[in-house]
Amino acid sequence: MSASFDTLKFAQHLEQAGLHTDQARALAEAQKESLDAALESQASKADLQDVKHTLKEEIVHIKADQRAMKWLLGFLFALCLTLLPAILWRLSDLENAVAVLASEVATLAGEVAKLADAK
Repeated sequence: MSASFDTLKFAQHLEQAGLHTDQARALAEAQKESLDAALESQASKADLQDVKHTLKEEIVHIKADQRAMKWLLGFLFALCLTLLPAILWRLSDLENAVAVLASEVATLAGEVAKLADAK
């Protein structure tokens, strides 16, 4: 970024205020260097436009990712709802099988006890 700074006019103002010519010129040059350095570190309008364009592109990508995640979560939720009844049905089958096995183990334990008493 550039700006014009009239060192001669600045030095003349300092001289009119009573500063020696060499001091006024040195201060004017120092002021110009300081302003130039400050202006170099400032972003230009083009810099800001580039950042704005980059951010807009990033937002587009983020929104696309967000839509994909929403779709995936919806799909997984539907899959869970679909599979849940089958899982619950299989669990009830397993509970029934465990009850039958427990009953058979109890029967076998009784028979083993009878055999042990018979000896």
